[in-house]
Amino acid sequence: MKTKRSTVGLSILAGGLSFVGAANAVDLVVDGSYESATNNVNGSGKIGYSGNDAAGVDGGWTHFSTYAYFAGYTQAGAAGSGQMYLRPYPDANSSQTVSQTNSLTRAITTAQIDASQGQYTFSAWFSTYHGQNDYSDLTLQFLDGSLNEVGSAVSIGGSAFVTALAGGGGNRAWGKDTRTGLVPPGARYAALTSVSHAVVNLPDGYVDLVGLDVTAGFVTVQLNGASPANNATGVSPGAVISMVLQDGTQPLNTNSIQFMYDGTPTTAVIQKSGANTTVVYDPPGLLPALSVHTYKIAFNNSGGATPNATNQFTFTVAPWVNIDLGAPIVLESFDSVAEGSLPAGWSVSNFTDPHTPGNDLNDVLSDSYLDWIVISSNRLNSLIVSNSDFAGVKSVAPNQVINNALVTNLISGNFIIAVSDRANNEKQIQYLFTSAYNLSGKANVYLSFHNLYVQNQDSLGSVEYSINGGTTWLPALYLLDGPDILRDAQGNIDGSNTFAVAHGDVPQRTAKSPHDELRFSEPALRLRQRRQVHYRRDAFGRRPRSDAVGVGW
Repeated sequence: MKTKRSTVGLSILAGGLSFVGAANAVDLVVDGSYESATNNVNGSGKIGYSGNDAAGVDGGWTHFSTYAYFAGYTQAGAAGSGQMYLRPYPDANSSQTVSQTNSLTRAITTAQIDASQGQYTFSAWFSTYHGQNDYSDLTLQFLDGSLNEVGSAVSIGGSAFVTALAGGGGNRAWGKDTRTGLVPPGARYAALTSVSHAVVNLPDGYVDLVGLDVTAGFVTVQLNGASPANNATGVSPGAVISMVLQDGTQPLNTNSIQFMYDGTPTTAVIQKSGANTTVVYDPPGLLPALSVHTYKIAFNNSGGATPNATNQFTFTVAPWVNIDLGAPIVLESFDSVAEGSLPAGWSVSNFTDPHTPGNDLNDVLSDSYLDWIVISSNRLNSLIVSNSDFAGVKSVAPNQVINNALVTNLISGNFIIAVSDRANNEKQIQYLFTSAYNLSGKANVYLSFHNLYVQNQDSLGSVEYSINGGTTWLPALYLLDGPDILRDAQGNIDGSNTFAVAHGDVPQRTAKSPHDELRFSEPALRLRQRRQVHYRRDAFGRRPRSDAVGVGW
């Protein structure tokens, strides 16, 4: 004789399919295999009756009738299906609609439910009479403490599922349908309702082995990272929005992801790798200075296809100004200059004590670097690996915009370098002289000096120009941002602190000693004359750099 489907959890279900949840899951369905009808069979022995419309919560099914498997109306039932299955006819002792309501707290606590830790697996086996394709659909609806609906109904079975069962026009096979998900916070009860539908004659939509296995410890899909962070300020005008979603007990269904930017549904790039899914959106163009933006992501956190979790973020763009250089009058990028050489017409001199005799471009202490010299960016990369003093020289000041493009790199191809950090208590002075430029007829001439430079407080890097062939030299005018100019208590400009204070909008590097704490990026330089121009670089400090020197409008 068939045993009842237990009201305690099953780790293995009929048909040898492993239960998705934990081994301590509790099956909340009372008489899920309808075996209570074996106590009330009619004279033929193949039809049984059971159920109680007044049973209330946790009291089992409303009134229903069953067929016995030996009647031969279907193929054999699944393993453990016993003697009877639901025969949902509308008569005095039965109904086409059969239901029961159960307390979730028989399996998990209200605290676990409201913390989104409850997982359910809802399942049943379905069949039909021969080729008529009569069917039942079975619905799970969660209810709150006042028996109001919580979340969306979950359905299994149905016409398409039954029509696909094997058996053709003869006895039809049984098939199992299953849904797994998260018990919605606020739920206290689970209502199950089956409704049968007649396609031909009577509504022979058969059902057996109904189960609702509930367990605690369910882990939802988590949003593990979002950039820019919520309420972030000073965000780059070229910011790219990115988020990482991590699978929980059930993997994220990427079809459930919905992304909105500034209130508008927008297509983001979605890539899943292992347990992580990245969602990336690159807003078009540069974001206006100090503008405020929002982005929102919605997804299903329990493996379903319909979003049920939403996260929204707000961020503010940093202040920035576009510097429009226009087309240069003269541009020197050093890309056509061989390593170890200088551009035509340029010259160097130094007052730096040698350290390691001999020329070796791979050794910054060698005689190769006594003067300014052109090397490639690839060589700089190798020097950074071999010499930690160079670790910060590739840093770029944030939120710098030149010709409507965000500056992300100051070096490409070749550049010119002088290494003055050679040894303590030595002379470390290097000069670089350009060739002469004919600027006759040019007005409002500016020098754009693309520079990587890290220095100590006792260092100096300067640009000067000459209009008389180098007989006299004049300093170029440094344009400092107003808030960066500091004053003392009397309101006078404090030159020392103005150049000593590190700001958040300049490249940073890790300090090696108390004398390595100053770091700055030189501002734009303006030439005050418009005739022939030379400039010389006078570097006493650490690692002066220039990637490109251009003279333009």
